[in-house]
Order: sequence, then C-alpha cells, then structure tokens
Amino acid sequence: MGKVQDFLNLNQRIIDFVDKNVKTKVTKSQPGFKQIAIFLFAKSTKTARAIQLLCSKGFGQDAAILTRSLLENLITLSYIGKQDTDKRAKLFAGHFTVDYRKYLEKHNELLSDKRYLQIDSNVKKRHDEIYDETIRLKKVECNRIKDTGCYGINQNSWSCLSLSGMAKETNLVVYYDRVYWLVSQFSHPHLASSAGYVVENGDGSFIINDMPSEVFIQETLVIVMNVHLMIIKMFNDIFQLGLGQTIGSFFKDYTDLVGNS
Repeated sequence: MGKVQDFLNLNQRIIDFVDKNVKTKVTKSQPGFKQIAIFLFAKSTKTARAIQLLCSKGFGQDAAILTRSLLENLITLSYIGKQDTDKRAKLFAGHFTVDYRKYLEKHNELLSDKRYLQIDSNVKKRHDEIYDETIRLKKVECNRIKDTGCYGINQNSWSCLSLSGMAKETNLVVYYDRVYWLVSQFSHPHLASSAGYVVENGDGSFIINDMPSEVFIQETLVIVMNVHLMIIKMFNDIFQLGLGQTIGSFFKDYTDLVGNS
C-alpha cells in the first residue's frame, strides 16, 4: 500500500493513544455538558475505529460515508460548548423525548401497545416533565435565532438550526462544505462516484468493481484523522487532561504526512 499504509499507521496510533491515555483518565459519570461530551467522544472514537477497519480492508468509499457522522459529532460538541452551554446541553439531552413523541404520533398503534402502557407511571411522568421543559427551552432558542435574522428555523433540529447553521456558528463551515459535499457522492446514488464502481474498457465493455481496492482510502483517512483529532483536543480541554502537547504532536505528524503525500 505504500503511502496508504502510512496513513493507516498514523490513524492507528491515534486510536491507541485514546485507549491508553485518554479513556483511562475519565472514568466517572459527569453532569450536564461533560456527560454529553463523554457520549460524543465515545461515539466518535468508535466511528474512527470502524473507518480504520474498513480502510484497512479496502472499503474506502464505504468508510467515507462514516466521516459525515464524525463531523456531525464535532459540530454538535463545538456548538454546545460555544455559549449558553448548560441550556444547550439540557436541550440536546432532552430532545429525545420530542423525537419519541413524534414517533408515537406517526404510529398511533404504538400508543395502545400493552408494553408501552405498562411502563412505570413514575417513568412516564418524568418523561413528560423532560418533554415539557425541552419544548419550553426550544421555543426560547428558536425565538432567539429568529430575532437574529441570520438563519432559518429548523424545527426538526434540537438546536433550531440546521447542521450547516451550527457549522457556521462554530467556524466549521469549511469542514461542512468540503466533507459533506465530498462524501455525499458515496452516501447517495450519485454518478460522480461511478468511476470507482464501474470501470469502462476501451472496447466499450465494463467491469463491475465491487471488490476491495485503494479507491478513496487515503482521502478518507485524511478526513477522519483531522476531525477525530479536533474532537480529542476538545475533550482534553473540557476535562483538562493535560494532554495538549501530545495531541499537538499528532497534529504535526498528520500535517507532515499530508504535506508529503
């Protein structure tokens, strides 16, 4: 694999660093924003592992699709941590009740499901309390955003903003534009990616190329390491783990590798 193997090696070093030096420092439950940070960090690290596995097996296009999820974690963590952190953390955490209520309304038969009706009354009461508080917070937040006149309101989003809006608010719009646009050709049925799946011969025939290859592996690893390192840096800053120098060294190794590729 040559250069591709260099990217795989560096990405694995980052994952090993997380295992040995980051996860071992945060082992107790945390309140509010810190608990959300733990969740998004864990989710991101698992996605980075999945990308590493797919790339090592020659499935670059499929791994690229997962970078969208990784970027969404980064944007979400950045947006919550930027300002009004406690309020945004509570809104993010409680929005599952809003989504669940919408799900039940779309599937009315579930409302008469005996399993649902047998849920402990105290649990249902607490669920309703979280729902009411989340709706209140969301109304305030949507009105705040509407008053700025900078963005349209996305009622389906926990933040009242689209992902691109949150990216703009956190100075991550360049990542959003480049990564989302770049990998959308693999996430959706897009002819721009056809060259990687169908190889035309000079005589008018073609080959269906659905086997492992090096197509888009290096590009995917470039994305995942950059975004993952940014999430690791944020996690380090939030919990004050004192790992900034080592993380900076990884950024340097990453920059040098990309610059020499």
